[in-house]
Amino acid sequence: MAATTTASQEFTAFYLQRTTQEFAEDLDKVREAEDFKADSVPFLVHALQQGTALYSALDQERVAKPAAGATKNEDVEMTDAVTEEVEEENEVKSVKKEKKEKKDKSKKKKSSG
Repeated sequence: MAATTTASQEFTAFYLQRTTQEFAEDLDKVREAEDFKADSVPFLVHALQQGTALYSALDQERVAKPAAGATKNEDVEMTDAVTEEVEEENEVKSVKKEKKEKKDKSKKKKSSG
């Protein structure tokens, strides 16, 4: 039971990280809304966490511990390849986001200056 709980917690952390990365621009818009208050953060986090209910305990364990959850017939190397691909995607997105933020700051300076 403890292993399942640990896997569930790890999956939830992973899921929230991925979700916030994928919806970063939308989440920024929500946070910048006039009616968004500091006490809205727990509500928003809880809403995002609800997405984990879509995945079975077995699926959560496979994601949280891919090598440990693999059976003899599963290709663990494929999991590693997908993980590397996702990491590369995240790096590209991060660079693009940084460039966009610099561009937006530049626009704000020009319009206010």
